[in-house]
Amino acid sequence: MVICSFPPIPTLMYIKIIIYDSLILKLAYHFLVTNQNTRTMGLKDFYKILKRAEYAPKAVGSLRGKRFVLDGKALFYRYVYGVSMEDNLADGIVCRVDRLLQQMKVMGAKMVILACDGKKVPQEKKPTLAARSDARQKSKRRAEVFEIFCKRQKTEGGTVVAEDGKVTQLTPEKKQKQDEDNITLLEKKQRQSRSLSSADVDTILDGLRKCGHDVFVAEEEADFAMSWLSQNELVDYVVADDADLLVSCKNVIRGLPAFVLDTRNVAPEPLVYDHDDILVALDMSKEQLTQLACILGCDYQPSICKVGSVTAVKAIHKYGTVKKFIESWTPKERAKFTLPSTPESYCSQVCRSSELLTCHWPDKDALTMRYQPRTMRAKMLTLLQQIEQYD
Repeated sequence: MVICSFPPIPTLMYIKIIIYDSLILKLAYHFLVTNQNTRTMGLKDFYKILKRAEYAPKAVGSLRGKRFVLDGKALFYRYVYGVSMEDNLADGIVCRVDRLLQQMKVMGAKMVILACDGKKVPQEKKPTLAARSDARQKSKRRAEVFEIFCKRQKTEGGTVVAEDGKVTQLTPEKKQKQDEDNITLLEKKQRQSRSLSSADVDTILDGLRKCGHDVFVAEEEADFAMSWLSQNELVDYVVADDADLLVSCKNVIRGLPAFVLDTRNVAPEPLVYDHDDILVALDMSKEQLTQLACILGCDYQPSICKVGSVTAVKAIHKYGTVKKFIESWTPKERAKFTLPSTPESYCSQVCRSSELLTCHWPDKDALTMRYQPRTMRAKMLTLLQQIEQYD
């Protein structure tokens, strides 16, 4: 259904022009929607695998006396979509994150630290970041196409032309409602197309520090810092929706921000994913879980084309590693399954991705060892100082 306004012309030509115009817009919008890069965040279909394995995450219960570390960058993007187009983006995110962290402390949390990515990015993650940037650009173009569509719809007379060519007239009330709905939907699409610049992130971090919150900026990935804290039991829970962290963190909570800020009692209770319980449910070792993550596709590793989650789980149970799985392929399977590079190159990337996924930061006792880079030692000592103030 399209609402348009044109100068007086014959009805038949009027209908043809409107239908042609609307179809061009719809085709452009459809192309931008259906051609999004699916390599975005976390392990593909991992939560479906856990569901098939009948793994049941636990309820988080009370926050009192617990220590939390939150994925800062993911949290910032979570609130990008809630900031009005008229408001300053960085200030709006600071207000929302501040409210979340303050409420967690009110609910009795002993420690709340925000961990954010540093300036350095692992080479293996750059394709994933490029894919996310491309997805945001497509969202922006979708918003632009929809804005044109809305301008076509906003008319003085309220004439409606359906795709079958039937012409009807809207009442002033219905026309006003239609225009208001379009404006609301357009603003939503525009909010979803926004991205955060480095300057925006720096402004947000400064704002949160001024609010009295503990913010830790990692040398590279915040995932490394959060995993290290979890593995050394310096925090009780890691708050993140990224399934990559389930490979290396002991306890990951999903859905906590919405639950903490819920004032209408409609948000579901957040769930805790226990690393050891996941290994038992999937009947895998830590090494096998890491290999499974590589097959599925993660932030550091593209998946194997046409290898679904069911096949991936069976392959790891049978062969143990990605390399042995690839070596076992029959000629038919080689024709079916597609690697993004040569088998040797892909297996080499799996080794590197496994190291990144398991987040091999040094143990707490190794902080003073000379072979650790000076900047990394300084970062880790800063993080430990932040934690020790809660003891």
